[in-house]
Amino acid sequence: MFIVIENLKKDMPQGIKCKKTFSLAHTVLFFCAVPIYIWAMMVYNATNIFFVNGTQGVPMQRRQRKAGQYMKSHMDTLTQAALQSLAQAVEKSQAKLDPGMESAYRQGIRMHLAYLAESLLFSSPQLFFNALRWGKVYLPSISIPAGHIKMALGAIRDTLEKSLPSDCQDPPMDYLDTALAEMDHFSSELPSFLDAQHSLYKQSKQYLDFLLANQRMEASRLILDLVQQGTPIKDIYMEIFQPVQYELGRLWQMGAISVAQEHYCTASTQLIMSQLYPHIFQPHKNKGVFVGACISGELHEIGIRMLCDLLELEGWDTYYLGANVPAESIIDTIADKKAQVLGLSVTMTYHMQKAEQQIRAIRQNRQCRGVTIFVGGYVFHQSQDLWKTIGADAWGLDLSDSTDKINAVIGKGKA
Repeated sequence: MFIVIENLKKDMPQGIKCKKTFSLAHTVLFFCAVPIYIWAMMVYNATNIFFVNGTQGVPMQRRQRKAGQYMKSHMDTLTQAALQSLAQAVEKSQAKLDPGMESAYRQGIRMHLAYLAESLLFSSPQLFFNALRWGKVYLPSISIPAGHIKMALGAIRDTLEKSLPSDCQDPPMDYLDTALAEMDHFSSELPSFLDAQHSLYKQSKQYLDFLLANQRMEASRLILDLVQQGTPIKDIYMEIFQPVQYELGRLWQMGAISVAQEHYCTASTQLIMSQLYPHIFQPHKNKGVFVGACISGELHEIGIRMLCDLLELEGWDTYYLGANVPAESIIDTIADKKAQVLGLSVTMTYHMQKAEQQIRAIRQNRQCRGVTIFVGGYVFHQSQDLWKTIGADAWGLDLSDSTDKINAVIGKGKA
């Protein structure tokens, strides 16, 4: 830096006095500006990864988003093309796709394309790999052989290589190549969510057995008896309702129960939860206002409903809006109820872009300034920084973690 200053002095016209031009203020400014410039260039180069082979100057993140957006915009066409490519690959292996299974194969390919697209949009390959782990367990349960899953990934790769614009092909190819290399190592074992260490483990198992046997009245009586015996309602939610819902999801994924059975059991738990409301809803509220909803398109609502119930129990004034709620309705409710905290539930990975868009719309509305946006749901378990990427203030791992963080809003102003 001293050399730079001396060279500048030498290049000056004779009549200019350097000591006036290079005052102390100029020197301080120079020594501050140069390091800041160098640091800024380092950050820029570190955060914008460039590729060769005809894609110089195109940041990787931008190319990932372009690929993801293209896939979402051409989902039907890509699904059909990949299905045809899969049929050809299976035929080359001296086998044939069962015509009666075409719908299942189409569903599987579309699911993988949707998860891959969303993973690219958020630069999170882990979202895609976790979806493959899930599919490795689920797809065989609907009679799709495990070997055909890798063939389907290969068909998707071939289709995207032919269809995607050349300047955004590399990221999805990298994701798929890694998946194909690692697929055989993905575990197909899913341990039970019923924890033998929980104090209510025996009751949670009995409750699940009642639901699976279509004995809703017996399940209800079990819960009401626990309340009569003095079991805290919070414990019932956290050690019975929550793990049983997780377990139902596991059983469905493995093909042990049908969609109809899972829906029946979930509806039964929602009915039994409503029977506890005389013990939950109190006239006096001593905390803030909480609005809970599922984002537009999301139908998995029981988790956010449980959270609203527990917050109500702890003194919050809660407004549960249910499943599939558009941004406009959420904004109106926040403004009307003067909410301090909004809880958004997202389960499916392919709803992440909608979540990001809804959060952005809420942030941009003057009536929602100051509201803390809290997110939760299965998708955030897969990538624990995802909540930051979509613009939320905090996320919750489960009911216990969520209630603790939301209660902290009252004291700290942010979760």
